Amino acid sequence: MDNLKTSIEEVICGKSRNVRKFKFNDWDMEMERNSSFKNALFHHPKKRINRKEVKWEKLHRNWVKLNFDGACRGNPGKASFGAVIQNEEGNMVSGTYGHIDCATNNEVEIRALEARLVLYKEKGLTNVQTEGDSQIIINGVTTGRLLNWKLAKWLPRIQLLLQAIEPYEISNIHREGNRVADLLANLGVNSRATEVTFDSKTLS
Repeated sequence: MDNLKTSIEEVICGKSRNVRKFKFNDWDMEMERNSSFKNALFHHPKKRINRKEVKWEKLHRNWVKLNFDGACRGNPGKASFGAVIQNEEGNMVSGTYGHIDCATNNEVEIRALEARLVLYKEKGLTNVQTEGDSQIIINGVTTGRLLNWKLAKWLPRIQLLLQAIEPYEISNIHREGNRVADLLANLGVNSRATEVTFDSKTLS
């Protein structure tokens, strides 16, 4: 659990970075020189792109936020889900991850959402803001329609769970703002446990 706590803190604080180191050979250097020459010879002004920083944002006072994600090795393939609850200040309240023998990437996303909503209901929580980085799943839940029957069969149960925790909000977020849930989902891929749940006290 100590390693898990450190990993979560690094992700929340933005200290976790995967830096790739490249080794250039003679051929790479020659291609780099040719590319630089062509860019200088056939210069075209680059179109200005407005970029927005994407990150986890604080929420309404006295609300909690659920971020969920899925991980899949193959599609379908070995899979897992991950989810985390954080309070209005961004401090972790609880988290979960679990292994699934075989699922598609969308199946594991919707199962990640369902797994956490069940715990919400059991704890009697309300004022929940839910975020996931799967546009397909978020759109399906908000509209009540999914074309894939394997996904659609989860919708009635999820709708009932959401009604039980009203008021709630559910929205899509870019992957950069969903990093803790992504960390837990990938942790679950290599785990044999169907579900591991922990809270802030467990990690302290």
